[in-house]
Amino acid sequence: MLQSCLGSFFVIIGIFPGKLSMSSAQQPDDDADVPKQSGIQSVELGFRLITELMGAREALSLTELARRIGMSPSKARGYLISFVRLGIAQQQQGGGLYDLGPTAIRLGLAAMNRIDALACARAQLPALRAALRETVCLCVWGDHGPVVIDKLEGAGHAPFELRLGTSVPLLSTATGRTFLAWLPEERYAPLLRLTSEASLRQATPEHVALERMIETVRRDGCAVVGDVELPGFASVAVPLLDHRGALIATVNAIGPSNAFDVSVDGSPARALRAFARDVAERAGAPLHRSDTSRPGR
Repeated sequence: MLQSCLGSFFVIIGIFPGKLSMSSAQQPDDDADVPKQSGIQSVELGFRLITELMGAREALSLTELARRIGMSPSKARGYLISFVRLGIAQQQQGGGLYDLGPTAIRLGLAAMNRIDALACARAQLPALRAALRETVCLCVWGDHGPVVIDKLEGAGHAPFELRLGTSVPLLSTATGRTFLAWLPEERYAPLLRLTSEASLRQATPEHVALERMIETVRRDGCAVVGDVELPGFASVAVPLLDHRGALIATVNAIGPSNAFDVSVDGSPARALRAFARDVAERAGAPLHRSDTSRPGR
C-alpha cells in the first residue's frame, strides 16, 4: 500500500526515479536563463535511495541500500540522515534498518486523492486508437452490467452502432467476460439470476464451462471473442485495475474478424495490456504489477 501511495505521488508531481526537477523555491527568478531539463543532481542521486526503499519488500540496511544503487555507504548515510529528519525515511530502533517514513505516507495519500483513474484512461484513449486504428471502448460496471462510457471510432467505418450508455452482454462479449473474470462474484450474480444466463451458475455442464472460461480469461490477462455478439467482428478486452488491484473499468478494441488479430499474444492484446499497465501505474499501482488474483475468490 505504501509503495502504491508513493507511486501515485511520483505521478502527481510528474517525476520518476532519475527525473526529479528543481522545485520552484530553488529556481532562479529568471526561468529563461535555466534550461528546462536542469535540476539538482544531488537531489536526484539521493532520491534513488527512497526509490529503492519504495520497491523493497522490507526495511534495508545502510550497506544493502548503498550497494543496490552503487553508492558508497558514507555518502548514502548522509542522504539518509536528511531524509529521516524530513520524515521521508525512518530508521528502525535496534537493528538500524531503514524504511519509508511517515511523511512519505502522507505524500502518497495526498497524491492518490488527486488521481482519477478513469480520467487517465480517457486521456490516453486517442493514442490507443491511433496505434490500433480500430474502434476502442471504455466500459464500467453499471446497474445492469457493463456500460459503454467512452468510444472512439477506428480508421474504417464500422457498420455497427455502439452508443455511449449501451449495456454490454456478459457472456457473448470480450468486455462482459472480462468483468466476469475480475469482479467479485457477488457483484454479477444478481444480474445472472435475472437473466436466462442464470442456469450457468448452477451445477450444470454450462456452469463448468463458465468457470473454465473465467479461468482462461484470468490466465491470459484478456478476453477475446469473434463473430458472437457482432457477426463479422472480433474484440479483445483487458481489465483496468486500481492501486489495490480492484477492477475499475475495461478497455477493448473491435475490428473485422478477417483482419483483426484476436490471439492473446497478438498486437491488439499487447497494446491493450500496455495501455492498462500505464493507466494502473498512473493510478498509483506498484510499477510492473503482476498480481491479477481475482477478488472475492
